[in-house]
Amino acid sequence: MYALKYRLPLHLIVFTEPRYFPNDVERQKMISSVTNNISGILHETDPGLIVENISITNDFELENFLNQKHKGFGLFVPASGAVQPWMIKAAESFEDIGILAAYEPGLLDRETAYRLLEANAAPAAADVYSVIKRQGKPAALSLEISDILDLLQIIQTADRMKKAVILLAGVTEDWVISSCRSFEKIKEKTGMDFIGVTLEELYRIYESITDEDAKEISNKWIENAKEIIEPKKQDILAASRLAVAIYQLVRKYNGDGIAIACFTLLRELGTTSCIALSMLNDSTDFIGACEGDMDSAVTLFMMKALTDKPSWMANPMLEKNDVLRLSHCTSPLLLEDKPLPYI
Repeated sequence: MYALKYRLPLHLIVFTEPRYFPNDVERQKMISSVTNNISGILHETDPGLIVENISITNDFELENFLNQKHKGFGLFVPASGAVQPWMIKAAESFEDIGILAAYEPGLLDRETAYRLLEANAAPAAADVYSVIKRQGKPAALSLEISDILDLLQIIQTADRMKKAVILLAGVTEDWVISSCRSFEKIKEKTGMDFIGVTLEELYRIYESITDEDAKEISNKWIENAKEIIEPKKQDILAASRLAVAIYQLVRKYNGDGIAIACFTLLRELGTTSCIALSMLNDSTDFIGACEGDMDSAVTLFMMKALTDKPSWMANPMLEKNDVLRLSHCTSPLLLEDKPLPYI
């Protein structure tokens, strides 16, 4: 199993033709300034980024780069003209490319930025971008690092989805009429794998879980509640036992989450999966969807992988005065990056 928040290595590559920077000292100073400034901004924006700094200034360095067979995301910074052939060749190593127009003051100090502009970096960036786009690769050309990172986030999410495994426990509830019921179609569209498991398998695990196994979870939910209105403590303990069982089931199949036929389970087992699914959605590594809703499971996974924040499926109710009321039993408690109160 992979962590749900997935990071591709980012290769920051500065391309420079020495004819525009014939002085070796000036050229190395410029490359250091570019890489230090941009990698610094990248790490400040996203401290978890994996950044490798590379410079290509001749055919030998290009060949050495190609031989290393880098994988990940390519962030290209043309620092001069006449580097287009190198950039296009280097682009073959990546499925996705960001091209940073660093010649506009802001990313770099004014002197360095204008030196890049003077060295014809602008047409090199535009030329290569048009070629890469024609090749059908996802690409972004921008003055802003944030635009490049937006593309990287999307690419990372799409790549992570191809590694995802979600369980469907039981079958999608009959009234969920808009949800896909085909594992193959979801695989074709998203790359995600669904594995069908029976509710009976979950019930067997549940029966093996003792009250002692679930006491820590149950006590936490009881102690942190502002008020307990409907359930008895034994009801909360039973739901906590089911939470332990669901976690065990997901881990057994090396899964990233579960969609569960919760109303069927409620009828047959006499307890609910709501606490379990709330906990999964609060976690950093899993998602949980109710009613066997596979579409919602896909979206929950996609949004958590994209934003690194808890996601939640809910019934929307339109109200007057531009109010949207969201209602469902499986809300995570960390929607505002801190525990929310609950009854």
